[in-house]
Amino acid sequence: MMNDMVHYSRRRSGMIPEEIRDLLISYHGRVREIICCPDSMPLELEPSAGDGNLIIFDKRQGEDYAGMCTRALEAALRMAEAIAAGTVAPTRMGLFLGSLIEARLGSGMPKFGASFPVPNRLDK
Repeated sequence: MMNDMVHYSRRRSGMIPEEIRDLLISYHGRVREIICCPDSMPLELEPSAGDGNLIIFDKRQGEDYAGMCTRALEAALRMAEAIAAGTVAPTRMGLFLGSLIEARLGSGMPKFGASFPVPNRLDK
């Protein structure tokens, strides 16, 4: 799952760095609370690019792809419910299925996969 806050650039314009920090810490903390419950616990939840998240659901022992995808979909539905209730900022989400690899790039270990789109968007 990949997600990011809607109109993040607009929200943070005019903020001082401490306000941006607090906004992102609150947002990422709330996303983690929603996504990381025992029933759907992802393998990894990695904040990226400020307001974005990469959330990786790996197959559990004895689980098939349908089970893994169900956990990811249930997490996305919980996010949608939280957005509708106003308990988390409006967020775009995408679910993708495919293999990932990692490679060292500078000091990081970015992930690569054929199912990762490169978002090309403008906040209006």
